[in-house]
Amino acid sequence: ARILIPRLYSPRCPISPGKRSSDLYHLKSYSQMNQTDGGIRPINIRSSVEVTQAEELADIAIKASESGKRIPGISIAEPRLENLRLHGREDEIKFLNTKLRELNDGRTDNGATDVTTKKRPELLLVKGESGTGKTALVMQGLRNPADKMGMAFAGGKFDLNRTALPLSAFFDAMSSLTKYLIVNDRVEQIKFKIILEFEEDERILLARAMTGCEDLFPIEEISPHARDSLALGGKEAAMRLQFAIRRLLKVICSNLKGAVLFIDDLQWSDTATLDLIRSIALDAEIPSLLLVGAYREDEVPESHPLALHIRELGEQRDIVITTISVKNLSPSNVMSLVADALRMEDNESAVETLAKLVHKKNRRERLLCSNVSSVSV
Repeated sequence: ARILIPRLYSPRCPISPGKRSSDLYHLKSYSQMNQTDGGIRPINIRSSVEVTQAEELADIAIKASESGKRIPGISIAEPRLENLRLHGREDEIKFLNTKLRELNDGRTDNGATDVTTKKRPELLLVKGESGTGKTALVMQGLRNPADKMGMAFAGGKFDLNRTALPLSAFFDAMSSLTKYLIVNDRVEQIKFKIILEFEEDERILLARAMTGCEDLFPIEEISPHARDSLALGGKEAAMRLQFAIRRLLKVICSNLKGAVLFIDDLQWSDTATLDLIRSIALDAEIPSLLLVGAYREDEVPESHPLALHIRELGEQRDIVITTISVKNLSPSNVMSLVADALRMEDNESAVETLAKLVHKKNRRERLLCSNVSSVSV
């Protein structure tokens, strides 16, 4: 036998408020259901216990649809997929907020650095299995409050299909930072200091290496001397670019209230990026910069280059490394999340059955909301 329950995420679901849960169940063939039921899906029933669970799920759908918070014109409660609170991450978010406030220590009223109290770069690592919400935690714990505090937040993400491109995620982050700076009221001062700090060939080197950052480097016709300098290759060129990037960050961060550089999916990073992150973290001349990296813990064994770099950095006395481990959600956190998504925060107990099924079927935060609609008994 088959029993039908409403898909909670489908605004096309023909169930209307006030309809009794017993009316939701119809024994139909699979082909008939496909032709007529749109947002209703089949569930294989194997026991009387499962029938009871299905009835409870239907009751949840009815309660959600009758909630005073439901969207007008939609017959079944449409889950809230945006601006969801990160349930079970309150302590981590509070900690990240504290890190932002520390970045602002030693700032003058106009946002420039007080050289007597400047804070050196700090490395913050966020680890956890795929789907546990590492990126969401960084966004809500750092990016959103950074925007409100007038600080810069820029991020880049490694792609498994772009591993042949060294420094790709870091350059994406710098391109994002450039977009922030171009509309910042201190951009002209920053560009002027870049001219004073860098020779022509160095500005060209940075502009060529970091696509999307060209607006920071006023360049006229390339002189013969600059052309000869750019001809350098190999390890010497890599070290020169690394040194130039650190000096560039010093100029930029000295003129901001604070800056966060976020590199996601470090498990796919290249050696050049890991070396650059290490050199930045060890550079005491770069003020008020928070380096944040996220990676899939289950894809980084002890022999992984990232694990080796982390251990090596941990042996350095002059560097601060903080690691946040993002774990799977508890059953109570899942229940709060499902209630939040269905706009039933004031009646969490009503979604208990659904929350238990979601937790049993998928224990990872990022995927919870997208999979509530496909939960089956």
